[in-house]
Amino acid sequence: MSPLTPGSVGRFTFTVDSVTIHFASLTVLIGIGVFVFALRGMSGPSGGGTARAAGGGRGGTRGRFLLTALPTLGAVLGVVFAGDLLTLFVFFEILALLGFFLVRQGDGARGAAIRYFWTMLVGGLVLLAGILLRGGGASGPGSVLLLLGFGVKAGMLPVHGWLPAAHSKAPAPASALLSGVMIKTGIYGIFRVLTDPATPEMLHATVFTLGLAGAAYGALRALVQSDAKRLLAWSSVSQVGVILTGIGAGAWEGSLQHVMTHASAKAVLFLAVGAVALRHGTVQLAGLGGLWRTMPVTFALSLFAGLALMGFPLLRASAGKAEIHHALEGVPSAEAVFFLASAGTVAILLKLIAEVFLGPARDPDPATRASEIGGALTALGLIIAALPLLHPALPTDMPYFVATFGAGTVLYLTWRRWGPAWPPVRIPSLPSGWTVPLPAPPGLPALPEARLQRAVERYAREIAPNLALLFVVLLAVVFVLR
Repeated sequence: MSPLTPGSVGRFTFTVDSVTIHFASLTVLIGIGVFVFALRGMSGPSGGGTARAAGGGRGGTRGRFLLTALPTLGAVLGVVFAGDLLTLFVFFEILALLGFFLVRQGDGARGAAIRYFWTMLVGGLVLLAGILLRGGGASGPGSVLLLLGFGVKAGMLPVHGWLPAAHSKAPAPASALLSGVMIKTGIYGIFRVLTDPATPEMLHATVFTLGLAGAAYGALRALVQSDAKRLLAWSSVSQVGVILTGIGAGAWEGSLQHVMTHASAKAVLFLAVGAVALRHGTVQLAGLGGLWRTMPVTFALSLFAGLALMGFPLLRASAGKAEIHHALEGVPSAEAVFFLASAGTVAILLKLIAEVFLGPARDPDPATRASEIGGALTALGLIIAALPLLHPALPTDMPYFVATFGAGTVLYLTWRRWGPAWPPVRIPSLPSGWTVPLPAPPGLPALPEARLQRAVERYAREIAPNLALLFVVLLAVVFVLR
């Protein structure tokens, strides 16, 4: 793989290698599955209750989602095929703007969308600073800033704060794109930086440590969630940590295989939760149960995706996790944390499958029950998104899977029996009305946060109908400047 060069202003360069093909094929397959699901999994142009049930709000209509999702996939492919850092940065920033529109279409997603927008903006500035430093010959500080900027995009601990809110508030198809495709562009950036010979070796250990911490922390936070989408969102934080652990440890092939597994499995699970919401009007685990009888296809694909994420032998993730695990041998503390994260993944997925699809059936509240829609198209979308999981792999680490599955089962049963009785653990936070009093420049009026939010939302509403045109213009610019 050729190293990423800073690039030159006014010129886009692109490259193709085995890694870009890996990420591009993943993007296309998941994108097709999400598009097919959205044809029936969201309301029509006039809006409606079905969109709200699946996580969409007043803006969560099918037409607006498809209009936003199409250029989003194009921007992801632009990131993947970028031949230099400036080209990658341009498509990253386009992707950040489009991600804001995707999140904002969710019901009650205003705060999450604003948080996502400003986090991505800061991450983009950090990324640009890293590009400029590397271009100026300061490869050490530049690499640090590049990893931080890419880490924001990937949801890496400790710059992961935007991810649970954005993934859980966005419409289900948008959550599938966010978790299945968009955060993988940040992982792709980290992968390209760490495989560059100019990157200091110290940063490999840094990514390794942050990955391990994120894998364990995300799994424990996911286990205590009562909202199915928020559970999956925190699970994404954990799985990003698993992938970064492998990248930091030098397990390149295993990490790329787990990228494919997580992207496809998490897209399937978010779409499955969206299908459940379409039928029952809720994603709260307490209001669900016994759905394997009425939604057998959704149940089967969710179980398949869950087993893949657990590292079930003969599936792709088994080989990927085995390589990452073997890369940790000889470091007992790292092995222990990774085992905890793997057991946590099992407990999370057992909780999701058991409380949504198994157990006694619960009749939904008539006030929240959505229209009976879905059918063949939503099932077809789930199947297409699950295709990358069909790649077979040898059962190279059967004892480790048995051990983690057993520990994860005990962890889930322990939480189910005693967890709800434990006092809630609250993380201290600033009061909701807390603000930093920044002085306004001379001659300019102060701009309160509420006015700023309204301005950003107004801008989003005005530009959203023209996203397709914007995408065409950007493609034309690419071909003119190449």
